[in-house]
Amino acid sequence: MAIRIVTLVAASVLLGVSPDNLSGMRASVSIQIANGPVPVAGAFSADGRRFAIVRDDDSIVVRDSFGARRIQLEGFHRLPVSSRFSAVRHSIAFNAAGSKVLAGTYTTDGFLDHSGVVRARLYLFSVLQNRAQPSRYWNDVAMRSAAFSSDGTRLIVRSPELSDSPDTVLRIALRGGILEKWIPVNSLAPCNLSDGFQFSVPMSVRGGDDVILPGVACGKDVPGPVQLYNIPQRRALIAYQGSAGLAPVAIDADATTVRMIANGVLRFWGTQTGAPQGQSDVDVPMSESGKVIALRVGGTYAVVITMSSRAYPRSDPSYAITLYRTHDARAIARASGKGYVVAADIMSNGSVGVITDRAVDFRQR
Repeated sequence: MAIRIVTLVAASVLLGVSPDNLSGMRASVSIQIANGPVPVAGAFSADGRRFAIVRDDDSIVVRDSFGARRIQLEGFHRLPVSSRFSAVRHSIAFNAAGSKVLAGTYTTDGFLDHSGVVRARLYLFSVLQNRAQPSRYWNDVAMRSAAFSSDGTRLIVRSPELSDSPDTVLRIALRGGILEKWIPVNSLAPCNLSDGFQFSVPMSVRGGDDVILPGVACGKDVPGPVQLYNIPQRRALIAYQGSAGLAPVAIDADATTVRMIANGVLRFWGTQTGAPQGQSDVDVPMSESGKVIALRVGGTYAVVITMSSRAYPRSDPSYAITLYRTHDARAIARASGKGYVVAADIMSNGSVGVITDRAVDFRQR
């Protein structure tokens, strides 16, 4: 992969100033991906000093966001496919310190909407040296997203949403095996749609032993509220008043506030009370075919990334960024960019990082 770092510091470099008088965001660093393997998954460390990308040749690179150091992760292998309808998926995540990386790979099989996990493996790497081999791996663990517990001893892994595989939450000991496997949909209601597929429930992981489950409709006109569940107890602890549906969910770093996009507006609730605390003053920018692909919180800012639902790698789509203050959910800046987004995050200083199939970009107000 050919990489070129471009540092942009001129105050005049503004992207996507919106017509409603929100300020734009200037591009501070752009790491261009000129040729070669295309990123298919990515992640940023919590402090934004590192990012990791999985490429379509199954290679993984961890590198400094504002420097030249790069770490090649070795021993990560694509699993074999079983038929011409099979597909390979990858995912990646950092721990809080940015010193460990989880890399997941799984294969699916099925024609059209029939799709289920066939094989899966989850790798753990320590990224302190310039080259790294996995320190351990777990077979038959398909990772869509994951979080490390606050003490760094456990993982919470959420499976992908697939029609022919039940959504699963796993607790895993970092120095051991799988502690617990839970299929929340069976705990909520035996919810099967008319086509026979088990209802998929996306989950947003807070860390520790809790997960956020968006409300399940189960064929009803109005889905239930978003709730916080404790995995060992397998029960709901808190329901977020006035929330409903499969809204994107994010939790602040101190776990005091839950943020969701509901009816096109960013809203927030108290994590431990479930009480509404406020909402944004503007709608999330959305085209007719658009969707929210990321909601992230960092420090005193939150960011929402939207992109066309019809986009695919190398199709050169556009994406939109909206930056909010966390204490009152007020929108303060907007920007736009080009490329198929595979990962996005916000740092504590308000810098927004976006990994696409053509570049890794950092933007600031």
